[in-house]
Amino acid sequence: MTAPHTPSSQHPQPAPGELRLLSLNAHAWLEEHQIPKLYRIAQAILDWDVDVVALQEVNQSQATPEVAYADLEATHFLGGNERPIREDNYAWLLVRILRQLGAEDVQWAWADAHLGFGVYDEGIAVVTRRPAGRVVRLPHAEGFDYDNVRRRVSLGVEVLPTRTGTAGEEAGLWVVSGHYSWWEDPAFSDVVQGFPIGAPKPGADKYLFRAEWEFLAPQFAELAQSAPVVLAGDYNNAASVAGEGYDLVVGGEVSGPWADSFLTASDVRGEGTVHKKIHGWAENTAALRIDYVFSSPGVRATRHAVVFGDDTPEAVSDHSGLLVDLRAEGAGAVSPR
Repeated sequence: MTAPHTPSSQHPQPAPGELRLLSLNAHAWLEEHQIPKLYRIAQAILDWDVDVVALQEVNQSQATPEVAYADLEATHFLGGNERPIREDNYAWLLVRILRQLGAEDVQWAWADAHLGFGVYDEGIAVVTRRPAGRVVRLPHAEGFDYDNVRRRVSLGVEVLPTRTGTAGEEAGLWVVSGHYSWWEDPAFSDVVQGFPIGAPKPGADKYLFRAEWEFLAPQFAELAQSAPVVLAGDYNNAASVAGEGYDLVVGGEVSGPWADSFLTASDVRGEGTVHKKIHGWAENTAALRIDYVFSSPGVRATRHAVVFGDDTPEAVSDHSGLLVDLRAEGAGAVSPR
């Protein structure tokens, strides 16, 4: 049973047959007032009737105790991790708050990616209020040590058609949360980003995002054989820069075609998701669109809204979030609630 809530007039309930997705780079434990912000996000998930949440920079301190297996089971943890879940894991706390607010239908997965800022297990999470099927880790590369920022993973969760469905039903869609590298490897830049980056592979060129995208392409293609795929997250590539990462994604040269919700939705509210200098964009002075929701054939976006504006009092992170409604274009992708 979920908590009663009043839909926001700013974000009315999605139409029947649509799935609502929230994507956010959480900047976990690098924010002031982190716990109140977690509560605000949890309440918004209920108020906005969000089905699935894709989170990036989902951190936990390596110094905190591990969560007991029985406690993880009680919160319907789906897996995805190689390292143990710890008591300050951002996604674990968000799920506990959601349950505290009455959302007992929540399932979640978390995948550790690399060492963050020398103290955190930095990872990726998916939280779903619809039943989930398979969970997959999708590495962005091979051969990097854990303390190298290039050791990244995406996390895919198979979201089933309805909130009352079971894992034996027809597949719904894959929601993949990802945090990608910059177009150019930071090791080839004179800009100091303010965090440890490690070393590139010997002989690697500077086009780090392209290498990641080429490595991920066959993994996405395999997912798409069973259900449409939605990619959500921080791509660290601005839509305004021609000939780089964004064009590689939407152009379909390596993988795809992928449709950008900002361009395909009929109802679009807001554009930029980063408006200031942040980690990884130490010299930024412009409004950047670097967070995206991309969809494969079989599902399309109907509504796209920038939420939790990073340059507003509503900010919960150094990134804004995206609230995107998705609808099936053919049978089986998203079914009525």
